[in-house]
Amino acid sequence: MMFLQPLFLFGLLAAAIPLVLHLLTLRRLRTVEFSTLAFLKELQKSRIRKIRLRQLLLLLLRMLIIILLVIAFSRPTLEGSVPSALGSATRTSAVLVVDDSYSMTGSDEHGELLKQARNAAERILDAFEDGDDVALLPLSRAGTPIDEITAHSRIPSVVRQEIGAIRTSALTKDLHAALRTSAGLLSQSVNPNKEVYVISDLQRSLFPLHSPGRESLFDGSTRFFLVPIGSGQGHNLSLSGLRFTSAIAEPGKPVEVEATVTHRGTSGTIPANVSVFLDGERMDQRVSDIVSGSSRSFTLTATPRRSGLLTGSVRLDGDELDFDNTLHFALRLPQEIRVLLIGSESDLKYLHLALATRTGSVTTVFRLTTIDPARMTAAVLNGYDVMFLAAGAPISPDLLTRLQAIVQSGAGLVVFPGTPSAVASSFGPALAAFGATAIDASNGASVASGSFLTFTSVDLAHPLVSGMFAAGGSRPSGDRARQAPESPEILRRVSVRMPAGTAPVMTLSDGQVFLADLRVGAGRVLIFTSGMTREWSDLPVRGLFVPLMHR
Repeated sequence: MMFLQPLFLFGLLAAAIPLVLHLLTLRRLRTVEFSTLAFLKELQKSRIRKIRLRQLLLLLLRMLIIILLVIAFSRPTLEGSVPSALGSATRTSAVLVVDDSYSMTGSDEHGELLKQARNAAERILDAFEDGDDVALLPLSRAGTPIDEITAHSRIPSVVRQEIGAIRTSALTKDLHAALRTSAGLLSQSVNPNKEVYVISDLQRSLFPLHSPGRESLFDGSTRFFLVPIGSGQGHNLSLSGLRFTSAIAEPGKPVEVEATVTHRGTSGTIPANVSVFLDGERMDQRVSDIVSGSSRSFTLTATPRRSGLLTGSVRLDGDELDFDNTLHFALRLPQEIRVLLIGSESDLKYLHLALATRTGSVTTVFRLTTIDPARMTAAVLNGYDVMFLAAGAPISPDLLTRLQAIVQSGAGLVVFPGTPSAVASSFGPALAAFGATAIDASNGASVASGSFLTFTSVDLAHPLVSGMFAAGGSRPSGDRARQAPESPEILRRVSVRMPAGTAPVMTLSDGQVFLADLRVGAGRVLIFTSGMTREWSDLPVRGLFVPLMHR
């Protein structure tokens, strides 16, 4: 026997009030001499006994009424689903809500939380008697239409089998959704007693911030039981973020991955052991302490061994909950890139040699196709990933319009001047097709004899040059870290007014842009203001030229 409102039991003291009043008002007989007693009959002793018995019964009835009222307000109940004293006369309908979220995969000194929840549900099921019916509701199915959930069953073996089949689910629902579904299930039952059992580790996500009270879902006779699972203490590290800080992935070149780990537990400071795997091989590992309620970023390095589609993952080792310890990723390193070179043989000579050169362990193949602008048609432009345009000969407006449409659909284009004498007739119109303007479009501004221009700044955060100039391969700090690396000697360049949104990648010592990045629709245009021959600079014979063109 247990009482839901045990404080009311202090009211039992009020049962003594009728007894006290009875004792206080009890008449005490005293002898009084009276001269005419002789003619009165002697009272029968039996009648006096009846009067006293009636007074005692009335006293007990008054005390019993007070006792029963106090017990009623204390809401007595028997442990179990229905008082056995009522037998089959009063039956119970119950809903067992079992938390099957991923947090139940955790463990404590009593074992896995989900297994503990299943055992608790089976113990509750054992307390029901013949004639009671029970419905099982995994938390992940809360909110499911009632007709899609197994109805109440009077066969314990069926419910027990459903309990044993509960597995963790990626679907997360809160307590209010579970109560709404439970109310729908109980509304189909005609049994007078209705009960709801919630079996959970009571994570914060179980309780919604705003929801109507239970009165809007259940009548006042429905009883609720909360069955906590687990100790409520422990730690949980989770991988909460993953991004690549290396914009270009190449075989044999390290790729940097930044993983964010969050400590969601309550156990103070614990170490986080983070590893990155690529094609099943552990590439890097980092360990650092994380304070409860905080996050920390880990920079990991992985080096692709081949081209093609590579699968990888970042993993946390030794954490209490395993479901949020792994994030997967994929890298696509194309085995073949289709490249179209548009221009004369003299303007493309060095570029062709650079793209035909194999560097290190790179397995990517550049499929090169060269075409002269005079013989170019709109159909020729289809089917290429990247196009290089050495603007040394006039191109018809129709072809420029077609080129612009291909770039907008996602292709890449590199534009640079060809023969200096053709800047006005070829390079200028090509720039205009993408919103740029050549200012000194005569023959390109040449530098005074015996002098040259150099790089004064390079945007080291730009993916085209990231990792190429930073010492030791370290990443630059700051949002747009800039550095002036060893520079080629620029003898001639074209001053270009770039459209809004253009990102300068390399800037010359006279303040003019050497290389700019322009987004056009889903594609990208890289604009060089100097040509790829010795007539413009010595870049084609510098060590920078081949890796830059490959990127």
